[in-house]
Amino acid sequence: YQLRDRKRRLEINRQQQFLEEEKNRHEKQETEQEGRLRELTAEMERKAAAHEDTSEYKKEITVLRVEKLKQSSLFETMKERCRKVKPIEQKLNEEEWRSLIRLIDSLFPNVSVFMKENTLGLTKTETKICYLSFLDLHLNEEAVLLGVSSDSANKFRSRTRRKLCPNQKGSDIN
Repeated sequence: YQLRDRKRRLEINRQQQFLEEEKNRHEKQETEQEGRLRELTAEMERKAAAHEDTSEYKKEITVLRVEKLKQSSLFETMKERCRKVKPIEQKLNEEEWRSLIRLIDSLFPNVSVFMKENTLGLTKTETKICYLSFLDLHLNEEAVLLGVSSDSANKFRSRTRRKLCPNQKGSDIN
């Protein structure tokens, strides 16, 4: 009886020891996983903060680029043209269009790449509308520079907007 009882107690002790080892192993794994989770959370927070900083810088850069565009002599010349009374005579010639395109492409390199790829099939007039959108002109001013009526300029804007942002109503071309 004592021999059987001793075997039974030894077996119980072995099982308890095994369970204790398993419990320690699980606790160690859990601690490691919690530490890893804390590291990943901290890294994610650092990246999110860096992304916020980057997005703020991008916004500042865009604002500075727009300011540089508005301070350019070409911009001032175009604004002056729009103020004059004779719209037909104020239409931009090809050299002025090239100057405008060069200026905007130098300030906004992504626009240059987008226009060269022309994946949306923009026509020449729609491309001009896109470039004029950077100048933040009123419809009448845009019509003067294109040498068309304001109704035509409005139709050009609508078609261009539909091609650029088909699912967004009322969005800005720029």
